[in-house]
Amino acid sequence: MILTDLNNPERLLYRSPNPVLSPETACEIGDEHCWVTRVVFTCGAVPVKDKAVLDANDEILVYYGAADTYICLATAKVGDLIPEAIRLKAPEPPAS
Repeated sequence: MILTDLNNPERLLYRSPNPVLSPETACEIGDEHCWVTRVVFTCGAVPVKDKAVLDANDEILVYYGAADTYICLATAKVGDLIPEAIRLKAPEPPAS
């Protein structure tokens, strides 16, 4: 997972040292009928609540492909994905 500057998306603020998702369940591991097994393809993430700035306890929905066969949904809290020190350093969003 990466976090970019809202005002300058080319500026990388954080990159997770570990994968956010990894194949664990039967549908993610797949079988001989799948083109690609033992893989998850993250497709996108959206907040549960529409807010300009998410807090540590805000939940996000992560859509992903499982073993090139299924579309799945995982949930996580922002604070579990981005360390507090990084969240506190993030720049303020532009004024509307």
